Amino acid sequence: MQLGTKRKMRHFKLKVSLSGDPFDRWAQEVIDGIENDELCVYHPDDKKALDLEMTAEGDIILEGRATLPVSIREWLPVGCQLIRWQLFSTKETLETLGMYQNNGSEVLWPKFGEYRPAGPAAFAGIVGLNVSVVREQAPFKCLLAHELVHVFDTMRFVVPAFMNWDAFWSNVLDHGSRCETLWKAFDMREAFVDSYGAIQEVTELRRYWPKNADGWFDALSKKCRLEKS
Repeated sequence: MQLGTKRKMRHFKLKVSLSGDPFDRWAQEVIDGIENDELCVYHPDDKKALDLEMTAEGDIILEGRATLPVSIREWLPVGCQLIRWQLFSTKETLETLGMYQNNGSEVLWPKFGEYRPAGPAAFAGIVGLNVSVVREQAPFKCLLAHELVHVFDTMRFVVPAFMNWDAFWSNVLDHGSRCETLWKAFDMREAFVDSYGAIQEVTELRRYWPKNADGWFDALSKKCRLEKS
């Protein structure tokens, strides 16, 4: 007996839900103000996408095989569908200003890789900003830009999964056997970007917002120093 197949079309859209002006407007200004709109993602047919590359000095080259250019604004809704305020629990660090969360470990790259997951149509990503902090324009924009960098890093894999899910699952993830390798790559990128107040953080912001990155970064750093004193 042959069973029927049901299909449902899903449209991806980014929604900003920060209680109206001025926060919704500031968030849209950060998105619209992306100056370098090009993001290099991995090819869905690259079987060596997750191979570790290093310089002659022994330094790890992050994103070394991400060479396929795409528009950030065009693809952003597949990496993040919602930007909202979030009340973080007491279990989370008191210094958490924001967080990017997604279900990629369930629907794209399961941690144990023992089954083929649902695929990109089921992907969901949310940026949550701490409701109790960062109410001034420049620090707010820095915080959101920081979290969007995490979104962009995830998009390097989400976008090729959307482009060709069968090829991505077969080639990049090798039918699930390389999911753990992908998670290690994410961990390295997160540790690099999340060096709060360090030069690498502002360097990452400059990649996409070169004109505004330093001003935003200085404003957020100053605010955090004042609150800790």
